[in-house]
Amino acid sequence: MPLALIGSLDDIRHLSPRVRVGIQVVVSTGLLVALGTVPEITVGNVVLGGLALSGLLLLVGVWWINLFNFMDGIDGIAGVQAVFMFLAGAALTAWGNPDATASPLWVLMLCIVAATGGFLLMNWPPAKIFLGDVGSTWLAFMVFALALLSVQAGWLSYAVWLVLAAVFVIDATVTLLGVPGDRQSAFFSAAQVRYAQATGQQFQDPAALLALLKDSAAPLIQ
Repeated sequence: MPLALIGSLDDIRHLSPRVRVGIQVVVSTGLLVALGTVPEITVGNVVLGGLALSGLLLLVGVWWINLFNFMDGIDGIAGVQAVFMFLAGAALTAWGNPDATASPLWVLMLCIVAATGGFLLMNWPPAKIFLGDVGSTWLAFMVFALALLSVQAGWLSYAVWLVLAAVFVIDATVTLLGVPGDRQSAFFSAAQVRYAQATGQQFQDPAALLALLKDSAAPLIQ
């Protein structure tokens, strides 16, 4: 709710980045506190848990919210990514843990898919309505929160969610870190190279979104 409120104010008055990020940090910290203990991350002989893991997850959460908001400058892309991640997450959960389909958490994933899918009918390029900061930050937070809840429940791993978000995150992160000037217009150009040129279509043509979806789903169908 605080994210949606700040996003709404930002849509109207353009709040400073410090205010937006500050609220994102507070909300993400509140989520981690509410969750309590989450599974450790093990890489080789290194085990990450406790405050170190919480700090990492806080950084990931704030970065994810900002990436998602940034990518929402492209018609349909945020909605497509959210629908893909929730559908894939729900399907993989049902496959590995059939009993989880009775959980309110699993049902909530599908409810968000249904709501976002309905929105996409009008947000599909060329879009007639838009998420704005109020919608994109809330939707990003829900993806982050439900992903952590599913990991805590033992349904899916951190690695699974990382794979589902990989194409989306890598493209936006490389662009944000690599372009010091007009990041938004430069990102459109980078995205054209990665997706639109691959399809021979203009960037905001639906084929560009389908190319993104295809790349994101590739690890699941190989």
